[in-house]
Amino acid sequence: MKKELTEEQRIENRKFLNRYVSIATGVITAYLFGYIGSYTYHSTMGILNAFTKSMEKIAEFHLFYPINSNALMGMLLGGLTGFFVYMSNQIHDEKTSAYKSDEVAGSARFMTKKEMAEYVKEFIETDPTDLSLPFTSIILSNNFYRPINSRKLIGNNNVLVVGGAGSGKSRFVIKPNVLQMNASYVITDPSGEMIYSLGDSLKKNGYKIKIFNISDMQHSNCYNPLHYIRDEAGVNMLIDCFIKNTTKDGAKGDEFFTNAERILYSACIFYLTEHCQDESRKNFGSIINMINSSAVDENNPNAKSPLDKLFDGLPKDSLAWKSYKSFKQAAGKTLKSIIISCVTRLQPFLTPQVANLTKYDNLELEKIGDEKTALFIITPQADRTYAFLASMLYSQLFETLYNKGENQKKAGGSEQMHIPVRCLMDEFANIGEVPEFPSKLSTMRKYNISATVILQDISQIEAMYKDEWKTLVGNCSSIVFLGSQEPNTLKYFSEMLGKTTVKNKGRGNSMGKQKSASQNITNTARDLRSADELGRMAPDMCIVFTQNKRPVLDQKYNYERHPRYHLTADYNNEFGFKYADMPIYDNNRFNIGNLLKAKSEAARIAKEDIVTTSKSTKDAYVKESLAKAMDQFQLDESVEQMSYLQRLTACQLQLKDSMHLPVSFITLSSISLSRLLNVATQLKTEEKPYFIFSTFEKDEKAICVAYDESGELYPDIQMQFITKYKLQNGFCIIEFSKYRIEEFKKAILRKMDGNMFKKYEPAAKRTVKNPNVTEKPYSEENMQKKETEQPALEDALLR
Repeated sequence: MKKELTEEQRIENRKFLNRYVSIATGVITAYLFGYIGSYTYHSTMGILNAFTKSMEKIAEFHLFYPINSNALMGMLLGGLTGFFVYMSNQIHDEKTSAYKSDEVAGSARFMTKKEMAEYVKEFIETDPTDLSLPFTSIILSNNFYRPINSRKLIGNNNVLVVGGAGSGKSRFVIKPNVLQMNASYVITDPSGEMIYSLGDSLKKNGYKIKIFNISDMQHSNCYNPLHYIRDEAGVNMLIDCFIKNTTKDGAKGDEFFTNAERILYSACIFYLTEHCQDESRKNFGSIINMINSSAVDENNPNAKSPLDKLFDGLPKDSLAWKSYKSFKQAAGKTLKSIIISCVTRLQPFLTPQVANLTKYDNLELEKIGDEKTALFIITPQADRTYAFLASMLYSQLFETLYNKGENQKKAGGSEQMHIPVRCLMDEFANIGEVPEFPSKLSTMRKYNISATVILQDISQIEAMYKDEWKTLVGNCSSIVFLGSQEPNTLKYFSEMLGKTTVKNKGRGNSMGKQKSASQNITNTARDLRSADELGRMAPDMCIVFTQNKRPVLDQKYNYERHPRYHLTADYNNEFGFKYADMPIYDNNRFNIGNLLKAKSEAARIAKEDIVTTSKSTKDAYVKESLAKAMDQFQLDESVEQMSYLQRLTACQLQLKDSMHLPVSFITLSSISLSRLLNVATQLKTEEKPYFIFSTFEKDEKAICVAYDESGELYPDIQMQFITKYKLQNGFCIIEFSKYRIEEFKKAILRKMDGNMFKKYEPAAKRTVKNPNVTEKPYSEENMQKKETEQPALEDALLR
C-alpha cells in the first residue's frame, strides 16, 4: 500500500536529491575538465579542440589521462561547478518551498477506494469456503476489516465502538464478529439477545456455551470468585473490585472504615484459601458466616467470639492470622461499626439467588484460551445492583489468562493463548469498573487477548475512568463511530478527523469612474466533518479509525450477507438457543423444595455431559407423596451440600428479621426432619432460643425443632395441641397442625415475660474471667486442645 508523505518528508527528499545531483555533477565535470586540461598542457590546442579530442578518446574507451597541473586545475574547476549547482538549488528551494496548495491549511481526508483495495490486498486474507473453519479477520465496517492475527498489522486488536441508542452496535458489530468464529468469546449480553440468536450456531460449530446470568440467576452457570484466587495479589484485586463497585456514586465514606473492611475481608479469604480443606466451603457464603460470628462484647473485652477462636488456632505467621490480628487492633465500638459495614456491603450475597450463583464454579475461565468457548454475561438493562459480579468476573478472567500465559512461557512455550480471546463488552458503562482496565488494554495483545469496548457516548467512559479514559482510548488501535447525538461525542470525533484545505473565492468591485471587478481565491481550513455534519450522518454509514491509516467512511456491515447468517435465530427463529429449558443451566435444581427439582437434579448429574438439545423441566414431574418421597430420596453429596447451604442462608435472613424478639422463629418449606436437625445444629452458635418450622404443601402436619442452651424453655413448649413431643441430642422435636404455627409463636412469647429474659442473655455476658489466672496459650495442653477444637470450629462456622 502506497505511503503518504508529510511536508517535512518532502523537504528532506528534495535536500537528499539536491546533494546527490550536485555530487554527480561535480564528479562528472571534474573528470571532463581534467581530461581537457591534460591535453592543453603539452600543446597550444584550444579548449574547444581539447574538448573534441577528449570526447573522441572517451568514445574509444581511453578513459585514463595523464595527471598534470592543467588536469588538476580542470578537476578543481569541475568540483567548484558541482558546489555551485548545490548552492543554486538550495537557494532556489528555500525561496520556492511551500506546502502543496491543496494541503496548506490541513491534509485530512478519508481513505479512497483504491487505497482501501490496496489495504485489503496487503493485510486481509481470503476467508475459507468451509464454514466449519474460522474466518481470518475482525469486521469493522462493510468493506474494512482488520486481521485476527494481531502481529500482521501494527497495533492491537482492541476496538472502541461508540454509537447512540439504536445505532446498531449489536447488529452491525457484535453479531457479525461472533459469526467469524475465529476466537473464544466473552460477550456482555444485556438483554439476552446474543445468546438466543447465536448460541445454537456456536454450539453446532464446536463451541462450549457458558452463561453467567445476573438477570435471571436461576438459569446460569455458577461463578465462585474465590475459585480463581492464587496469591495475595489476587485477594487484593478481588477486594478492590468488590469495594469499588459496591460504593455508591458520590459516596464519601471514611477511608479508615473502608480499609478496615479490606483487612477483615482479607483475613476471611486467606483463611478459606489457605487453611480450609473443604472446597465446597470456599465461597462468599462462608465469608458471611464468618463475619456474622464475629460478635463484639463491649462490656467484656476479653470475651472470645467463635471467629476469634477460629483464628486463634492458626499459625502466627499465616496471612490469615496477621490480617485478623490487624483487624482486632480497633476498639470495641469501632469493631462493631466495621462488622456492620461489612455485613451491609455483603448483603447481596445474603440473597438466596446470589448465594446459589456463587457457591461453586463451573465457568472454567482458565480453559477459555485452550478450548473454543463462548461465555455470555447476561446483565439487567436497568438494575446495576449486581453489576459488581460482572466486573469481578472480567477482572479475574484477565488475571487468570495472564497467569496462564506466564506459566506457558516458563515451561518454554509462548505466552499467547492457543486460541485468540475476544471480550465483546457491550454497554461497557453498566458492567462496573474493572480495576486497572486501561493499563490492561496495553498489555493483553502479548497474550493474544483483545477487548471491544462498546459505549453510547464518550462521556460514559470519562465518568468511569476520570484520569485514565484517554489512556483507554489510546490503547484501542481501532475506533468505530456509528453515530450519536451527544454534543461532546460529536465534537470529539470532529476533532479526531482533523482539518482539510478548501478554496475560498472572494470578489471585489470598484464603483469609481473606471469600474472594475476582481476575484481572489485563497486556501483556508475547515473540519473534515463538523460536529453538525456528524450528527446528520446517514444511519447506514460509519467512520472507522485505524492506527497509522486514514479514516474510512463506509457503510455499516450488512449482517444479512454474512456467510453464517442462515445459522442464526435472526434468520430462522427455530434456531433460538432456549437455555432456560436446558437442565444444565437450571440453578433452581439446588432448591430442593419438591420432588420435581430433586429428580431433575439426579437426571442432570447423570446426563449433563451429553446434553445437546433443549429439554423442558416439565417432563420431570412425578405423581407421588412429597413428604414420603423426601424421606426416601437420596441426593448426590455435592447437591445435598449446596441445598444445605441455601437453607442455612434462608435461616440467617430470618434470624435478622427477628433480632428484636427474645426468641427467633424460622420457617422453611418441605424440609425433612433429618435435614432440619442438620440446620438446627449449625445454628447452635446463636445466643438465644430458636424454633425452626418445616411444612409440606400436601401435609397438614408441621414439624418443629427447638433449641434452648439452658433447656429451661422446653417444659413451656408442651401445649395442648402438640401431638408429638421428644427431646433428642439437646433439641426439642415437636409436631402439630401447620395451621396453628402462629398461635404457637404467640404462646411462646407470652410465656417469656420480662423476668425470664435474663436467663437467655449470652453466656459471654454472664461469665467473668478470673484476672488472677494467666492462660498459657502455647502450652502443650492448649496446643493439643486447639488442634482438636479447630476442625469443630470451622465445621460450626462454615457448614
